[in-house]
Amino acid sequence: MKSMIVIVAIACLLLFAAVGEALDNEGLVLYLPFNEGSGNIAGDLSSEGNDGTINGAAWIEDGRIGSALSFEVGNYVGIAHSASLSITDEITVMAWSNMRVGASGEMAIVSKGTWAANDLPYELTVTPGGVIYWQFYDDAGRDTCSPSSPPVNEWHHIAATYDGAIFKCYVGGALGEEWAYTGTMPENTASVTIGKRSKAADC
Repeated sequence: MKSMIVIVAIACLLLFAAVGEALDNEGLVLYLPFNEGSGNIAGDLSSEGNDGTINGAAWIEDGRIGSALSFEVGNYVGIAHSASLSITDEITVMAWSNMRVGASGEMAIVSKGTWAANDLPYELTVTPGGVIYWQFYDDAGRDTCSPSSPPVNEWHHIAATYDGAIFKCYVGGALGEEWAYTGTMPENTASVTIGKRSKAADC
């Protein structure tokens, strides 16, 4: 079964905002609309109960649709490991993001693990003026799709998929790049993080 993670709005000098569209819950394992507007919990609207704890990120009112979270270096939302987030085959990750002027470096939209052999099941990052990385790391080490990053200071919908044969990355609904790979992604028990790499000290 394909699993789906939906995030709505980020910023590590990046912003994540609410999606606002109705979603089919089949296969949905994480849906964070960031619509609370206050507090330190980002509620998961999937049926899996994968609520996130907000660490340092600030609520703002002018998100893509309603409220959003603004991330500086070291800020993140942490979601504890669960069986539903241990995805090794078919997966879709979607997010609205807005990189602010002055953003720099590789910023994690979603991450699970670290950049080391067999310890990164999935990770989606973006670099202003650079590329988006939809990637994982097995015993050989692999970067997958890497289309150009969208312009800063604008909201963009980013989606990344893997169907068991091809990794694809879309920006604004347009296919940015695809990369063929047949196999499974590694497993670990790391938390899922939004706004920074799962096992890193910063974004």
